[in-house]
Amino acid sequence: MQRARERFLLWRVHRFKDNAAFEELYVAFSEKMERFLRHKLPTQEDAEEIGADVFARLWEYAQSTRVESFSGLAFKMARDRCAKFYHVKGRTIAIDSEEADLAPDDRPSPEDTTAQVMDIETIEASLELLKDEHKDAIIMRYLSEMSIGEIAEALEKSENAVRILIHRALKALREKIVL
Repeated sequence: MQRARERFLLWRVHRFKDNAAFEELYVAFSEKMERFLRHKLPTQEDAEEIGADVFARLWEYAQSTRVESFSGLAFKMARDRCAKFYHVKGRTIAIDSEEADLAPDDRPSPEDTTAQVMDIETIEASLELLKDEHKDAIIMRYLSEMSIGEIAEALEKSENAVRILIHRALKALREKIVL
């Protein structure tokens, strides 16, 4: 979404409490938010619950306060809610029951997925070893497919600082990966 369009929609939400304007913002950012939360939280249900909470809070906040950057505020709120989630529940690993519900014929064969699973597990385990700031930067850039500008707004940093942060995060990730 173009920056000018985002600001116009935010103005409409603030000035007129425009549901259609907020819906357009939601559609533009919900998929990125979903991917970000899915990689930050243990289950799909947790990601959906926190995502809904973040957008509900954004709606309330944007009606009463002038917001300059929807994406920046949205991802800042999402990061804060994730931190609160882990503070309250602690860091536990939950198994997503999605694959457990599949019939045996629907599951991919072990030969087809072993290498891919090992690579994904290695990367995910290595991501968990990074500092939160590095992990967030990698998730936002490569999994949520956010631009450098959007990440800068979300992290309240300059674009140059974000580029450096991503470079350092990738360097740290390479060092953590044990192949």
